[in-house]
Amino acid sequence: MTKYNNLLCRFDQDGGLKTAAKLETVLVEAAQDNILLESLEELTDKYPELSYAELKRELPMLPSILKQQTEVKEFISFHLILEGVKCVPATSLNLIPNTVVLIKLVMVLPSTAASSERSFSALRRLKTYLRSTMSQKRLSHVGVCHVQNEYCKAVCIKDVVNSFILNSNSQERKFVFGNLC
Repeated sequence: MTKYNNLLCRFDQDGGLKTAAKLETVLVEAAQDNILLESLEELTDKYPELSYAELKRELPMLPSILKQQTEVKEFISFHLILEGVKCVPATSLNLIPNTVVLIKLVMVLPSTAASSERSFSALRRLKTYLRSTMSQKRLSHVGVCHVQNEYCKAVCIKDVVNSFILNSNSQERKFVFGNLC
């Protein structure tokens, strides 16, 4: 089998990129008042937690619910839909529970294994560097920080230190670290 055929096989398999794209497309199209019934039926066959009949009834309500809570006129991407759902009150989301499950499914479905491979690779580098000098819990926390370093770079260290000092009942911690506020 050639490399090209291997790539095609990998990305055409069930649960791969095509399924992820179909899940996202169904949501984006529904948010634009276009329900893709054929794709919806395929997805509900693949995912038993989704109900075809209920999604067929709920998806037409999605655009009006989103437009009532946000200033966005067109939801042309999953990111915009997700931002809109964050603004919707829980009482409105209770009207479309299967749609919320569909949104959660899109959010957690990995389209490739690259992120998990990257995590294991980072853990291997960390473990090689640190050997066995730290506990498993601390190693896990350092691993998360290493893999998600773009989020960690955005954290203000001074705020974290102040929170560490001020949220302690111990006078010793305040004495050792002082008051950095």
